[in-house]
Amino acid sequence: MNIRVIANLILLLSLIVPVKLAWAVESHAVVLMYHRFGENKYPSTNIKTEQFIQQLDFFESNGFTVWPLEKIISHLKNKSPIPDKTIAITIDDAYLSVYQIAYPLMLDRNIPFTLFVSSSVVDKAYSSYMDWDQIKDMADHGVTIGNHSAKHLHLVENKQAVRSEVVIAQKRIKEKTNVDTTLFAYPYGEYDVEMTRELRSLDYIAFGQHSGPIGEASNFQALPRFPVSEHYSDLNALKDKLSSLPMPVIDRKPKKIVTFVPMPLMMITLDRKVKLKNSLQCFVSGQGRANVRWVDENRFTVQAKKPIVLRRSRYNCTIKDANSGRFFWYSHMWLRPQIPESSH
Repeated sequence: MNIRVIANLILLLSLIVPVKLAWAVESHAVVLMYHRFGENKYPSTNIKTEQFIQQLDFFESNGFTVWPLEKIISHLKNKSPIPDKTIAITIDDAYLSVYQIAYPLMLDRNIPFTLFVSSSVVDKAYSSYMDWDQIKDMADHGVTIGNHSAKHLHLVENKQAVRSEVVIAQKRIKEKTNVDTTLFAYPYGEYDVEMTRELRSLDYIAFGQHSGPIGEASNFQALPRFPVSEHYSDLNALKDKLSSLPMPVIDRKPKKIVTFVPMPLMMITLDRKVKLKNSLQCFVSGQGRANVRWVDENRFTVQAKKPIVLRRSRYNCTIKDANSGRFFWYSHMWLRPQIPESSH
């Protein structure tokens, strides 16, 4: 047997035999979040058309499978196996560019996605948004329609309206599209512990805008999604996110999301010991690296190095697996409601 044949056999075996991870991993998936397409004057929420096409090509050429969001949730709740490298695509706000650009591209490739709709915003018939006929057309072609509240309020500051915002929006979505959904996306990604309880009482699965993969142990009323925009479109960085795995977090202190402390200190407890402690990295939105300190073999603290000045920010922590090179990922959102939206 010559050297070339041996090399080909080794390559084949490397493709068949999965790389062993340092930690056993439950069923998991990654959910992506988009807003606008080809609307270049909104770079923070827009993805350029050519970037989106590149990403769709990238999913296919790198072995990622796109599942409907509700299928992933069903498998996670039932603890059913999900193929590795499974992802879901979600889009918030029902901008017209979704219908004009993203929808035809994904329809042509038979890629499922979920559209989260704020009903009262659509009712106002703004020129930059889809109308109900267009949303109904997408629903008729298999697009999942989710609830994004009625008025797209800052619900943490309008907690008395949470239930009515969800119920009113759902009634309107059902009237216009004949869709009954139990999927909800928090406007602006803002929520608190009380709101997650309210969504649970309504039997909704709810999503934020903090990053990270989802798994069987995730909080189903505060599920993360990776935001994608012009600023977060690098394919190498996207590959790391798409390949990420849920960090086995069993406790965090404090549990709250809303904070009036400018440099909140958080302690995270993992369900197992960490051997490669030096591979832990935590970052703060808009700041770079955070201060981290191991308390013992499975607990660490993370804190911003300087005051948080954004209304919404995140502590993003990763631990790189030595064998696979993949990242175990955990993200916690901090909301400082005293900071107005206009300054974010």
